[in-house]
Amino acid sequence: MISICATLFAHPGKEKELEDILLSVLAPTAKETGTLEYKIHRALENPGRFFFYEKYADREALDTHMATPHFQELLRRLEGVIAQEPDIVLHEEIGAIH
Repeated sequence: MISICATLFAHPGKEKELEDILLSVLAPTAKETGTLEYKIHRALENPGRFFFYEKYADREALDTHMATPHFQELLRRLEGVIAQEPDIVLHEEIGAIH
């Protein structure tokens, strides 16, 4: 399994806009085969800081997600809303408790 942890920061005053953009991909992503988890978090102490946790069955499922129209639209909509490049780290799951 492949997991992604990503952190995004909104420009000051763009927090709600970024939240809306990020939430807009939940419904279409939920329909993707191979997407196991897709969670978006907002920091309690900094409402402009958002954290993604995504989990995919394999690299092919991740690549498929990244090629979808809704993901490509997400990238386009982030321009001018995020304060810096997202911090994105891919992980391979090696253990878990459920």
